[in-house]
Amino acid sequence: MSTLITTQYFKEYRKELGFTNQGDVKSFFAGKDIIPTVDYNYINLLNTRLVSIIKKINSLVSKDINIQKIDEFCTDNVELVFKKLKDNDIIKRLNNQGRRPEQVYFSWMRGYIISNYFLKVLSKIFEVSLEDISLICYNDNVTN
Repeated sequence: MSTLITTQYFKEYRKELGFTNQGDVKSFFAGKDIIPTVDYNYINLLNTRLVSIIKKINSLVSKDINIQKIDEFCTDNVELVFKKLKDNDIIKRLNNQGRRPEQVYFSWMRGYIISNYFLKVLSKIFEVSLEDISLICYNDNVTN
């Protein structure tokens, strides 16, 4: 006994499953319709790592560029920035070629904190006052 599988058969099958089109069925079975949430526990661990990175760098650099109030620097450049990003629902929109928002956040924050850390020395190297340096925070990792 041979069963003929036709387009109509698949249409009825989808209908019985509660779907009207093939794309929705595929999405359902692949779990693509489930949008993952941001793992803020993981981000807290990443923030701890950012602070650790900056403190290790601070312990190694010349006293000329060493930041004396490193805990205050970390609060201003990690904790407060994180809070602003989270409060404005920006973290969940971070995306870069399918990477999780937490990874894009960490990558961006690492660059942000390092550039801010060395801002004073860059102003000395280029003989520019800190007030004359414009920080451009454009990043193509935010999706609408």
